Amino acid sequence: MGRELSFAWVQGFIANEFPDPEPEALCVRVYRAVAGVLFSAMLFGTAVPELARFTGLHPEFIAAISWNMHNNHLWTRAGYDSSAWLSLEGTVNKAFFEEHVFIAWGDTWCDDANEMGKAIDAYDAYKRLGLGTSKER
Repeated sequence: MGRELSFAWVQGFIANEFPDPEPEALCVRVYRAVAGVLFSAMLFGTAVPELARFTGLHPEFIAAISWNMHNNHLWTRAGYDSSAWLSLEGTVNKAFFEEHVFIAWGDTWCDDANEMGKAIDAYDAYKRLGLGTSKER
């Protein structure tokens, strides 16, 4: 029987690749949600409605990530070029992937960002929207 790609599978992959001793800590849950959105964008494109549908995450949370990634020229109208962290053989460069996660989070910027020092804090959006609780979408 074949496996169907799901966000749960993506989250499991991220948990295996980036283990944490406190997987239920809020910052870890936010990290994994942001990382999952990046993986999903690599697979399905960067449109917020499609990412929200696949991930089940609130569109406003994904929009915060989208703004940060567009501000840093990592997401464009053409999509998401993940080649900085994902090789053609499928190997993940963890350092570059984590850099993209923290840019998407709103914690850091690329040197050529449109608005240096400006970001939407994905952590705050996650908390405000009640993600990971019974209030999720």
